[in-house]
Amino acid sequence: MSAPRADSESSLVLELGRSLARLELALAQISHAQVITDAAGCLLWCNGRFEQLIQKSRLQLLGGSLDQVHQSRLAGDSSLNLHDLLEQRCHGGMVTLVLDREPRQVMELEWRPVQSEQPAPYVFSFHDVSDRESLQALQLQSRQLVDEQLALAQQVVTCPVNGLPNRR
Repeated sequence: MSAPRADSESSLVLELGRSLARLELALAQISHAQVITDAAGCLLWCNGRFEQLIQKSRLQLLGGSLDQVHQSRLAGDSSLNLHDLLEQRCHGGMVTLVLDREPRQVMELEWRPVQSEQPAPYVFSFHDVSDRESLQALQLQSRQLVDEQLALAQQVVTCPVNGLPNRR
């Protein structure tokens, strides 16, 4: 009787392995960098997109602290204190991080606790919003240039002393 039970257990283990492999494949296809940490912020799992973002292999990243991993990539005036952030917003939230100045790389970091475990691990998602931020900066520069052109045009047609229209 132990032989059929052993076969069913081994087939269950094989099916579980296949399910985990399919889940890993699906998560690898996500365009956002995904990370799972324990309650203290140590990396338990990350997808391939996160490896590309940090430019390190998963084996180098696992077990390390998420805020230490990103500290080296943050622009000079940005900082990430994960412990304080999670303490202030333990139910999840979002912050914007500037990773590099040239070329400009801006990420939105979103996180949520996994409520099924205690202490709750966290799932982090990194969304690259560099293009949106660059577009907003270009739009602001464009508005400033238009304002400057209007001011120059106004100076051409009015007298700088009395503000009345001039003969030009």
